[in-house]
Amino acid sequence: MVPIPTPERVLSGTAIEPEQLAFVVTNVTTRTEIIEHLGEPNAIWVEADLFVYEWVMRRGLLLWAVGVGPAGGGVGAAGGAGAVPIPKTYVLLVQFDQCDRVQRCARLVRPMGTFYGDFLKQWVKVTAEASRPE
Repeated sequence: MVPIPTPERVLSGTAIEPEQLAFVVTNVTTRTEIIEHLGEPNAIWVEADLFVYEWVMRRGLLLWAVGVGPAGGGVGAAGGAGAVPIPKTYVLLVQFDQCDRVQRCARLVRPMGTFYGDFLKQWVKVTAEASRPE
């Protein structure tokens, strides 16, 4: 197998680029403004006042090839080859305060193999710890 880098291309969802977030100002931008600019989120975690936008980009191709058959590849030899996309999952997390204003906003890459729920819980936990008075 050989990984081949390629220009990123959307595989699923709607990509949100950093420049699209220029309008977001912490403690100013409202929940309604987020929806007006970015559309409905893919998920809402009500207890955490969190909007989740997610999209998957192709960051490369994984080329593969297999061969099966007699030594030397003579009569009866078979095989196959192909390419599969190498995905990269992005998330935009927008957390709101009690007044429906943006408290925190982050555009992140969710590491491969990380469970969706665990990823969100960790991000919310860090937010809560950072906002506690000392």
